[in-house]
Amino acid sequence: FEKTEVIYGFIRDHRDQFPVTKMCQVLAVSRSGFYDWLDREPSQREIENKKLKLEIAKIYWQHSGRYGSPRIHRQLVKEGHNCNIKRVVRLMKLMGLRAIQKRCLSRKLSHLVKNFFEYYSCISSFKSSAV
Repeated sequence: FEKTEVIYGFIRDHRDQFPVTKMCQVLAVSRSGFYDWLDREPSQREIENKKLKLEIAKIYWQHSGRYGSPRIHRQLVKEGHNCNIKRVVRLMKLMGLRAIQKRCLSRKLSHLVKNFFEYYSCISSFKSSAV
């Protein structure tokens, strides 16, 4: 489905530069299919997805990119939108939105401290055995 959307979009964008018939032949799509696609009204699902994308982006940027799909879905349900979390995940992937993960500094520090003490105990045991 998306492949034909991309192809038809390309043909639409370049039809003033190249003949539509030739582009349809080269891209292996029918000319009538292109013109049907051009005149087609957007489906109810497409309209809803556009509205939902706007809401998802609004929530995402309101929270500085920290909200992922579960939180955004929860917020959408609170606001009265009836949608599945899988749909939110799919739309976020299409828009290239991902939650910014907070780095855990304390975890890194604990590993550094642990490694330091292991190193220190290893060196001190080596010094005591060498003497």
